[in-house]
Amino acid sequence: MNWSEYENEVFEILGSYYPNSTIKKDYKKTGKYSQRKRQIDIYIETEIAGNDIIIVVDCKHYNKKIDVKTVESFIAMADDLQSDIALMISEKGYTKTALKRAHYNPKHIELDILNMKDLKLLQGSLAIPYSGENGALIKAPFGWIIDAKRRQGAACFLYQRGYNLEEAAENREFGYVNFWNKKLDNLNVEELSDMQVDNIRKDHKIIKIEYPDTIKRNDASTKLRIVWLEKYPFVEITCFVEFENFIFFSVWFSEEIVLKRNIRKIETLMKSVLPASIIHNNNG
Repeated sequence: MNWSEYENEVFEILGSYYPNSTIKKDYKKTGKYSQRKRQIDIYIETEIAGNDIIIVVDCKHYNKKIDVKTVESFIAMADDLQSDIALMISEKGYTKTALKRAHYNPKHIELDILNMKDLKLLQGSLAIPYSGENGALIKAPFGWIIDAKRRQGAACFLYQRGYNLEEAAENREFGYVNFWNKKLDNLNVEELSDMQVDNIRKDHKIIKIEYPDTIKRNDASTKLRIVWLEKYPFVEITCFVEFENFIFFSVWFSEEIVLKRNIRKIETLMKSVLPASIIHNNNG
C-alpha cells in the first residue's frame, strides 16, 4: 500500500464514522496565526453534542513509530487551524512519549494518535454497564476507553486509551459511571444532585459550584454540575440523565487546564447514552 492508498483507506473509514458530516481529502485552509495555507490530509466539519466541531486528520504512512517531535508539530498545526479535534493515524504505531504528549497538551484540542488497526475499531468502544436491573448502552468519547471491570462504587470507569486506571488517576483525568434506582428512592435529577452536594460538603470545602447550560434530550431530563473543592487536585464534573426508572450519572475528574475539552466529552456521553433493562438468569 502506498501513501495515496493509505490516505484513501483512512478517508473511507472516517467517512463511515461521520456519515452526516462534511469530510474533505487533501484540503487547504489558511491558519489563524501563520496566515498561510495549511495542507490537511483529511478535514471534517461535524456536530457533537450540539457543538460545531472541526476535526483535522494527519495520515502518517511511516516505516517507523511516530515520535514526540512529530506530535508537537501536529499540535501546532491543529492550533493554527483552530481545530477542536486532531487525529494522527500511524501505520507503525507511536512511542510512549508521543502518546503522553498527545494526551496532555495545554491547548483545548482533543488530540489522539492511533494505529490503523485501532482506527478500524474506533466504533467498537461500547459497553453496557449496569446496576441491578438498570443498565445503559454507552460509547467511549473520542480517545477514551471503557474499563468494564466492576469495582466498588462504580459500574465502570472511563479514561484515556493507552493508560490503566491507576495511571489515569495519576494523570488526573478519568471518570466513572453509576445509577440511581428510582424504584427504591424516587428522587428526580435535581434532588439527587442536591443530595450529592450535601454529602460533598461533609468532607470538603466547596469553593464554587456551576450548573452550566447543557445538551437537551426529548426522552430524558439532563443536568450538568461542576464543582471546585479547596485543596483538591481535580475539578469534579458530573452529568445526569434521568430516564423513567433510573438516573444515569457519570462523575469525571479533570485538571482545570483541560476542563473545556472534558466537558465536551461528558456531554457527548450524555447525548449518546441509551437506557437498558437487565434480566438476570438465576438458573445458571
